[in-house]
Amino acid sequence: MKKIKKVIITIPAFNEEKTLPLVLEELNGVTSALPYAVEILIVDDGSKDRTAEVAVEQGATVVSLKHQGLAETFRAEMRECLKRNAVHSSANRKDCPRK
Repeated sequence: MKKIKKVIITIPAFNEEKTLPLVLEELNGVTSALPYAVEILIVDDGSKDRTAEVAVEQGATVVSLKHQGLAETFRAEMRECLKRNAVHSSANRKDCPRK
């Protein structure tokens, strides 16, 4: 069995500049004690606000799309997941793990 060295958590986002900092702060708090590297990947669905910029400022990796809606963004997210060892979460704090 291959040992995990890095986990990637993916989050689809659309106009989430206000909620994303808290989500990323909470995720970082939960994942900071893990024994491996963690990357947070934001799949930005063509946000008109500063979602992508806020994500980068918080240390996340961003894949930006033109606005296509949640279903298409989710498909794009799953394509990214297939390329990586990834876990899905949300930007609106519904699925966010907490301490």
